Amino acid sequence: MINYYKIKESSEIEPQLQGKGLRKCLFILSDSDYEEGKTKLEEIMKAVKLDKNKDILLWLTDAIELSALLNVINEYGVQTITSFGFDISKIYKNMVIQEYKILYMEELTWLPAPSLMQVLSSRDEKMKLWKALQSLFLK
Repeated sequence: MINYYKIKESSEIEPQLQGKGLRKCLFILSDSDYEEGKTKLEEIMKAVKLDKNKDILLWLTDAIELSALLNVINEYGVQTITSFGFDISKIYKNMVIQEYKILYMEELTWLPAPSLMQVLSSRDEKMKLWKALQSLFLK
């Protein structure tokens, strides 16, 4: 007898999310970035009045797959995304994307930033992130 196993389509794979997302915010970064900068990231979130466990969804991934992203946005009603270390121009090919420059789309606001480790390694980078997060969350 031959055993057959169904391989899930990419859209069927549920991303690993942490948090409740009560403020409809999604933070996306790699596992390694998170492991190395977890404490600092939590300090950054507290500074902009976000609770890691309640206010945001945290998605740890090595690549943003559009179908999985759209599923998360639709399922959790995400309105604001902050991503660290991802090339967003691969997802939104017709948009001019600059790090720390907030993208305003129809129903979504997106703040692309360099990897968390890159941000934490430079005072100037931390200041750029701080200013962008202030304008996004402390209006």
